Amino acid sequence: MSSFNLRTLQLTGQVAKKLRMFLKYDNSLTLDLASLVRNNQEAQAFSLGAVTPWSKRLTSKFEYGTRILPDNVTQQVFSTEQVYFLSNLSIKGGGFYGLSSKMPNEWMVYGSVRVPVVKGYAIEPYYFYSQVENAPRPENRFLLNNQFRTAKGYELNIGALYGKAGVDSEVKNDNIYGGYATALLPFSQNVWAQISVRWEKAPFDELMAAALGIKLRLER
Repeated sequence: MSSFNLRTLQLTGQVAKKLRMFLKYDNSLTLDLASLVRNNQEAQAFSLGAVTPWSKRLTSKFEYGTRILPDNVTQQVFSTEQVYFLSNLSIKGGGFYGLSSKMPNEWMVYGSVRVPVVKGYAIEPYYFYSQVENAPRPENRFLLNNQFRTAKGYELNIGALYGKAGVDSEVKNDNIYGGYATALLPFSQNVWAQISVRWEKAPFDELMAAALGIKLRLER
């Protein structure tokens, strides 16, 4: 079963010297959850967010929105991400909380550290921990990203993930694994393209996804 659709649309503006705000339409769940693809269902989200640098070392992102899920179920979602820059490292942490009266609440936290290895190459390990209310157990994921970047801004990210699904202990195979590749192509200062492919296999689902995106910078 396959699906083709708009993934994400985001409008970002610099509203103050140290404040960027954005409006976002996110359709990624429709394309990333194999159960929705298989049943030809949609799950869309609309959100408002802000990014602000508190100092040269710390930048924060905050986002609040609503997910519109199948069967007229809505979920309020708050997420945040903090990035702390050291001399040659960057440490990232964040998460989200999803609240609904018609489905179990859920939350997720994550952390990562970006470590430059040589000029133009860095590794970035991530750890994700999530919990759905009333689920048999939490879900754990470890992801290792390899980032290659040229002096002109071209970037290639290649990574693999492995984890344990939050399924009942009676399920014999609870492994989650997969891989991805994402390329960022700065054609000019105002036009960027992004191409990505991703494959993931979970205990009950398997998904292959591809995406193409364009970023336009408009200046006054």
